[in-house]
Amino acid sequence: MVAATFELMVDWNANGTFGDANEDITADVLRMEWQGGRDYNSALTGRSRGSRLLVNLDNHTNSGKYNSFNASSPIYGNILPGRKARLRATDGTGTEVQFTGFLDRINPQISVGAARVALLEIVGPLVFLGQAWNELFLQMVTNELTGTVANALLDMVSWPAGDRDVDPGKSTIKRRRFGTPQGKVSMLDSLHRVEETENGFLHESKDGKVILEDRDRRLKSPYTTSQVTLSDAPGAGEIVYSKIIQSDPLKQIFNYFEVGIQQYVVGAPEVIWTLSESGASSPLLVPTQTGLYVATFLEDEDVAVGVDAWTTPVATTDYTANSAANGSGTDLTGSIGVVVTKLANRMLIELTNNHASLGAYITLLQARGTKITRQNVVKVPISKQHEAAQALSITKYGKRVWTVPAELVGDTAEGAKHVDWLFTQYSEPKPGVSVTIFANRDATHLSHVLRRKVSDRITIEASGANTQLGINQDFYIEAIHHVVDEQHNHYVTWDCSGIPGTGGFPFWALGISKLGTQTALHY
Repeated sequence: MVAATFELMVDWNANGTFGDANEDITADVLRMEWQGGRDYNSALTGRSRGSRLLVNLDNHTNSGKYNSFNASSPIYGNILPGRKARLRATDGTGTEVQFTGFLDRINPQISVGAARVALLEIVGPLVFLGQAWNELFLQMVTNELTGTVANALLDMVSWPAGDRDVDPGKSTIKRRRFGTPQGKVSMLDSLHRVEETENGFLHESKDGKVILEDRDRRLKSPYTTSQVTLSDAPGAGEIVYSKIIQSDPLKQIFNYFEVGIQQYVVGAPEVIWTLSESGASSPLLVPTQTGLYVATFLEDEDVAVGVDAWTTPVATTDYTANSAANGSGTDLTGSIGVVVTKLANRMLIELTNNHASLGAYITLLQARGTKITRQNVVKVPISKQHEAAQALSITKYGKRVWTVPAELVGDTAEGAKHVDWLFTQYSEPKPGVSVTIFANRDATHLSHVLRRKVSDRITIEASGANTQLGINQDFYIEAIHHVVDEQHNHYVTWDCSGIPGTGGFPFWALGISKLGTQTALHY
């Protein structure tokens, strides 16, 4: 039996390296399990769940090293959330990163007088992003490709450029707005909204990158070539699987698609916010003092949804200052310095009293801008050219509705292409399977198990006497689940979706395939 040599490291002191004392915890590992990818093997109904690495650690022979309240532990004080971790594996071919993420929890489990273990959980970038930031202040930006929007979101939380792999995108978001007037927004939900609009795939790499595939990525190299053939019989393929489960294809049939296109109108400039404190209540700024005022747009859920553009405050029109609260003293408006930050639902106004000796009362402060108003949502069905095929599918399978969650699709033309493409993919059943492979069978099996990743293209044969599923075609890996037990037995399960196509043809990609005879047009 062949087996990989694993190395699990945790950057306990958060200095950006894995070479310090006690950071190699491999010797304490008893069992490991890690997974990532979609929660279901369908590019339509499956959603990235965020990756996780679960490790059982020996916490007995090392005198309770992983007990966070144990002051004698060499890592005492450093068992903290967010510490970076990395799992690597080495075989005869080389070393391959298997998982990169962040410490989420350590739970010691103690049976008095018996073995003591600690459960270590490491989460991938998407889980970490979802937990770490939930208040962002985003500007209203229009006419951007999905990749640009995704990068702007990641920039907002200072996610490193080297830790992302974001395609430019094929869809343009006409207007983007995330969060509430108070600035609350889920980073993960926002990225998923961009993913759904693109009809792409948001997930993570094994080395800890946030990946946003646009809908064309899998049409290009290396995704046009199968990386390995799996068979139900030894000798028939490069590797064999020990178990195969076919998912229910009937539940993945949809023949009635609708997407709602939300359009907006931008109004004329108007006063949106006024400082409520005036007269005797006017706020005072002593010399050199800066006051921060937040002009907040109050959203009307039915109509007005945001501000397209805030007007930079103008002296005497939008703000005034005086040495007396009632405005009867010296006019100090010219002594007020103004710095503003314009966001989608608020404008931050910093006023500084630059007068050398007089205190300044802010007797007027207002914010002007142009409101964005919702129009009625336009529902876009499939086009006329697919109506006959839709009727046949409904007759055969019944009406199966899928409401497209791509709420940021900008116009009806894009919406029509979106639903037409989905109809060609999901109005007839196509196979989805989960295959389990014993990595320790030989060096070839181990090498593929360690090196395959989500989105890889593979070939699965399941039509022989051992299975009789009638399946012999290419699939994409949608999710991966590894288990290495206490005896070093290593199993992996790949959840796979059938390759998209129309009438048995893959989609056309420039420079790769011939349009019309070998392929079908992809929007």
